[in-house]
Amino acid sequence: MAQHKKLTLFFVCMSFLLSLSSMAQSTVGKEFIVGFMENNRKPTQADKAVIVITAQENATGSISYQGQSISFSLTKGQSMEQEFLSTSQDVMHRDSEVVGSQSISISSSGNISVYAYNSRQNSSDGTLVLPLTLLGSEYFLTAHFSPLANGPDNSESTALIIATEDNTQVEITPSVATLNGKAAKVPFTITLNQGQSYQIKALGDLTGTRVRVLNPSEGNCKKLAVFGGNKMTSVGACGKTGDHLFQQAIPVEFWGKSYIHVPLRNRTSGEVLKILAAQNGTQVSVNGENKGELNAGEFMTLEFGVNDLGVIETSQPASVSLLAKSQDCNTLANNIGDPFLLTYQSNEQRIKELQFYSVNEFYNNANIIAPSASVSQIRLNGTAITTQFKPVPGKPEFSYAQVNVKDFDNTFSSPEGAIIYVYGSGQRSSYGYSAGFNLSGGGSATEEPVYEFEKEGKEIVCLGMEESWEILPKDDRFKFFKWNFGDDTPLKDGRNISHTYSQSGVFQVTVLASSGSGPCDISAEYEFEIEVIPEVTATVSGPENACANVEVTYLLESELSFIKGEWIEVLGGEKISETENSITVKWNENTTEGLIRVVPISESGCLGKEIVFKVGIGEGELLEAPIGLASICGTLEAPIVYRASTTAASTTFEWTIKGGQIISGANTSEVKVTWDANAASRELSYQISPGESKTCSTTSELLKVESIEPLRVVSAEKKLPSCPGESDGGVVLEVSGGSGSYTFAWSHDKALSASTATNLKAGTYWVTISDQSGCGILTYELVLNDPPAMRLTRELQVVASSCEGVSDGGFKARISGGVPPYTVEGINSTWNGEELEVKNLASGPFSLFVLDSKGCSLPISGTIPGNKPMILSFTEVSPGCPGGGNGALTVNISGGQPPYAIQWSEDQGGIGIMAASNKFFNYSGQTLSAVSSGFYTVSVTDASGCVVTALGRVRETAPQVRMPTGFMPKDGWYGPVSNCTPSFMLQVWDRWGQVIYLGSEGWDGMVKGKEAPIGNYTYQLTYSYTIEGVTEQVTSRGVFTLIR
Repeated sequence: MAQHKKLTLFFVCMSFLLSLSSMAQSTVGKEFIVGFMENNRKPTQADKAVIVITAQENATGSISYQGQSISFSLTKGQSMEQEFLSTSQDVMHRDSEVVGSQSISISSSGNISVYAYNSRQNSSDGTLVLPLTLLGSEYFLTAHFSPLANGPDNSESTALIIATEDNTQVEITPSVATLNGKAAKVPFTITLNQGQSYQIKALGDLTGTRVRVLNPSEGNCKKLAVFGGNKMTSVGACGKTGDHLFQQAIPVEFWGKSYIHVPLRNRTSGEVLKILAAQNGTQVSVNGENKGELNAGEFMTLEFGVNDLGVIETSQPASVSLLAKSQDCNTLANNIGDPFLLTYQSNEQRIKELQFYSVNEFYNNANIIAPSASVSQIRLNGTAITTQFKPVPGKPEFSYAQVNVKDFDNTFSSPEGAIIYVYGSGQRSSYGYSAGFNLSGGGSATEEPVYEFEKEGKEIVCLGMEESWEILPKDDRFKFFKWNFGDDTPLKDGRNISHTYSQSGVFQVTVLASSGSGPCDISAEYEFEIEVIPEVTATVSGPENACANVEVTYLLESELSFIKGEWIEVLGGEKISETENSITVKWNENTTEGLIRVVPISESGCLGKEIVFKVGIGEGELLEAPIGLASICGTLEAPIVYRASTTAASTTFEWTIKGGQIISGANTSEVKVTWDANAASRELSYQISPGESKTCSTTSELLKVESIEPLRVVSAEKKLPSCPGESDGGVVLEVSGGSGSYTFAWSHDKALSASTATNLKAGTYWVTISDQSGCGILTYELVLNDPPAMRLTRELQVVASSCEGVSDGGFKARISGGVPPYTVEGINSTWNGEELEVKNLASGPFSLFVLDSKGCSLPISGTIPGNKPMILSFTEVSPGCPGGGNGALTVNISGGQPPYAIQWSEDQGGIGIMAASNKFFNYSGQTLSAVSSGFYTVSVTDASGCVVTALGRVRETAPQVRMPTGFMPKDGWYGPVSNCTPSFMLQVWDRWGQVIYLGSEGWDGMVKGKEAPIGNYTYQLTYSYTIEGVTEQVTSRGVFTLIR
């Protein structure tokens, strides 16, 4: 709401601009109506209607349809979806040329955007829904027709008309013959009531069909919502896949003459544009090339390549709509998306700020067109997208961007406004619509219409006085006015209003102006401030008793910065002169009472209550006491001067004194007096008599002169230094006696002259106190001591740490001095009233500071004892065979506190060998045996509970293999002898070279079931083993002797 300057004039006639925004109309609003045209429903593929509401500000409202209502409540930036399944809540228009009631109304308390989405498997499209304020009474609609391969009955061109007022006569001129036989180019008329709808189908393109209201009401209130599209159609000769088309038509009055086409992102099919004229002789040019001329209702269809941008200019306002092509038209196989219909906005219809919605069933993108100078300031979902903009060829003052947008809610802002087209692609399905726009461009989504008003009436008024105001709208449509004066009084209706304020202050006046209560009536609020001046209060000051024939001046006084008076009457005297706030009067003789009547007036002209000021005549006013010293101390040798409070000419003075003597000036306005030092009381007054009226005298008040008590220090409040040696002590002196006005001179600081001294350390200080009236001098001594220092009252009780590197040592200390409790800063410490216990110290020397509650410190040092650290080392007793379990490892322990508990485990999650200390522990070493090669973890715990863990290794080594030179079968089979158990293959030959054995278990000395003869034999042994993942094979030959 615009702010208006408060004027300090008594009566003004000012013109104000009510400016809720800088725009005329936008697609954001509070009242909407929408309908859904038939989609290609199938028994196995039901269609559904979806309403999406996006809040531009906090909003509550309802969705009304077929006698039912659904409530909603949204915060700014929040969206909601409301689905209507055709199987349960069918709101689709199925028939042609039948009046129906399938429309849906949306009403909201706050500004919202509404989108409609018509969906069926592989057939969908959406549209931005226009608010009632943006609807019109004349349309030329855009649709499409292209028969599908499976028959034209699924590809009917469609149009839908919805009325917003009862008894709306609609003329329809179809561009082609309708499905029910209405002739092309021949107008026909229907009558619709509020919310009623009428769908038209045609086996031809309904683009160019004219729809208009024949009986508009006052204020052009009978408006229509018109939609165009197709039940299900293909676009482009290159593909036959079809999709539903659905787009709300823009009234002719809002068409423009300059448009920009930007290719669709992630589509490689190119696009089709339809340019539709509303007036004869409309010239069309694209990228500066003349494309021809159109008459009213005619359109041209233009093909644009995959990378083609277009600047479309028309000589008369025209409509430009985009048709996305069928999915098969994409030149890249992985591109998806089918036809959709989207009506463009002209270049000036930009929006500055918007919350908008994208359908989450698709891969969503947006084309953004904006003035080039503003692209660096554009934000999409709070992020700059500057690098994605490119200048429009042939129109460099504009730039465009093809961007990805997230599903559901999005935010957009641009200081110079922008055009935003949102679209999504799915498998053989698509949608597209404008995110929102302003008709005059460059406005925020929440902005509303601008209306101008003038007002006549005061902006500063008086409490309790009736005033009048008049509202003067520049727009004649405003007929009704409701006034809220901001003081909790009932609202008042009318163009001219009178009102009386009963309380003062600044009040916000709101005038609600409207053209009526119909759905398309306009309304606006106009605000201004009124300052109500409080009740004017004033007093008359001057003598309440006065002598006759003496001129006396009286003043009108007030707490207000400006006051004047209307001097109404003077009784009992003669008015000599007057100003705005004073009057001079000479009172008459032979009367005892005079009277002055005056009405106070404020700077704004507000009148106060009449003041009646009475004056006693013949007795002078009691004058102020003589001016001079009212208290004395000690003996004053010099006379003291006193003077009268008035020095009027032709006046006789007579002084009266008690407890002293008048030295001079007894009949003048100034006297010199000496006072008696021992007088019980001392008083002085005077009386004056005007020269022209000796019978009227005036006496002053008594001046009583008192003796002053001697100086003394009543108290000295000391603040000791917080710690010994600190300089933060201080003292505050309380002094009495003398005149009460003193000066101070301190011994430690010559510049200090106050009764308070700070930043003192312990020591002795002197201060000299002097009475400024000369009533004495006093020197005062004070001693400031340090507080008791902290100290240890016994030796520290030290607690040793249990293990190396473990901070569980500490000490206990007894401390005196300072101010408990005591702490050690940064260390775990506890004060129990007697001892300070400090914990969590590691072994070794320490040096700490103990602090008291004042921050004073005591250094403490000592040593925390601890055990020697345990050190582990390993001795490999025997290495391990490949794959075998004959390794042995000993852990060697030093340090710590015996006895030790040992626990072995195989490293890296292997099979652990867990043993008590008596199995793997003895006093000379602790051995882990019969294990395979690898790494083993040992954990050693000493008697103090200290734990050390280390990793030892049993190496893997090649097996040692030999073959015996002699063989006696009764002792066993002949084979290799090894410290390991390798895999082998043994071959034995007799002395004639015949193989008598081949195997892997050894030879038993038998040949074909008989004992082999004694003698020499030849062998060949081949064995293998694996070390660290590498397999080795060894072959050896030799001779042995068989004996028995």
